[in-house]
Formats: sequence, C-alpha cells, structure tokens
Amino acid sequence: MNILITGATGFIGRRLVPVLSKIHKIRAFGRSKSKFKEIEFIEGDLRDFNSIKKALKGIETVIHLGAVTAGKEALLTLDTDVKGTYNLVEASVQERVEKIIFASSIAAYGCLSKNFIPAYLPIDEKHPCIPEDIYGLSKFVGEEILKCYSRKDGVITISLRLSWVQDLKNSNYFSLPSKGTLWSTIDIEDVIKAIILCLEFKGSEVFNI
Repeated sequence: MNILITGATGFIGRRLVPVLSKIHKIRAFGRSKSKFKEIEFIEGDLRDFNSIKKALKGIETVIHLGAVTAGKEALLTLDTDVKGTYNLVEASVQERVEKIIFASSIAAYGCLSKNFIPAYLPIDEKHPCIPEDIYGLSKFVGEEILKCYSRKDGVITISLRLSWVQDLKNSNYFSLPSKGTLWSTIDIEDVIKAIILCLEFKGSEVFNI
C-alpha cells in the first residue's frame, strides 16, 4: 500500500521507514532533511496545511509520528501536536485516505504526574484521561480529533498510547520510577510490530502499547 509517515526522521521513524519500505511504497514527511536512500521524502511542517495536503496525494494510509516531544514549550507543543494533527486529519479526509495510525502516549492518562490517582488498576483503555501536562493534553486532544473524524467521515483511525519508547537492545538504559508515578517503557522493536499489526486492523480503536 501507499503509506505516508510523518515525523519520519524521528526516533521511531528512522527505524520504521526501512522496515516498511521492504513491503510497501513509503513516502516520508518531516522537518529535518532525510538520509533515507531510495525513499521519497518531503520536507515540511505539520503546521502548514498546504504542504501536508500535497504530501498526501495518492496515499492510502498515514502513520502519524510527527510531534513535539514532552517537556517542550507549551505553545509550540499545542501548535504542532494539536493544530498539526488537525491539519493532517482534515487533509487526509480531503485526499480520501483510508486509515490513520496515530502515535499517542500514556501521558494522555495523566499517569506521569505525581498528583495522579488512578480510578482503578491496571490502567486499561477505558480508564479516564485526566492529563495535567501540556504534552499529555496535546495527545489526548489529538486522539479526540481522530475519533471525531471517524464518526463524521468514516476514516479508520487507530491511536497507540505508547509507553516511553527505548532501544533496549542497543543502549545502557536503566531507570527507577519516581515515587508516586505510574510509568513503563517499551522497546522500539515492539512499537514497530504494533504499527505493522495496525496496518491490517480493520476498525477504529485506541490501544495501550
């Protein structure tokens, strides 16, 4: 299938593009210049509706990884992660994209805050989202944008609430949780497997990964 990957030069994108390009026709989109070989790359910004709309020509499925990561300036985060996601979804519907897979975050639950008190454990996809930081808020709103367009236009949308993504095989990563927070990590190889499974999934859904 013809797939557009936003944020293609980011941590996940750099690993995902070579894997999917062996099977599918990949078009990469990002703000940084690409080092991919034999992959179509469009340099652009999610905040620019026209540039993302052009990148969607002929695309069947979007894998939306592009975002400002946690801890960045609030207005930049909202402008990129919320407005950028809106631009992408609206343009996708206009270009008749069939499916959008969105890299959300467990931050949408609010569980990374020291003030967070879970309604129940373990936290599943039905747990209320009560984010207390801008990044978590931006991911929650992004999910709601996707759900809105699924209801309104019938586009298939899948939100993956990712844990803290790490390359556990090639790093010396080790961390202990802060007291009072709920958190987890996931290996990047498992994130890639989850995205591949979503390419074949037929419904609109939210998944903890």
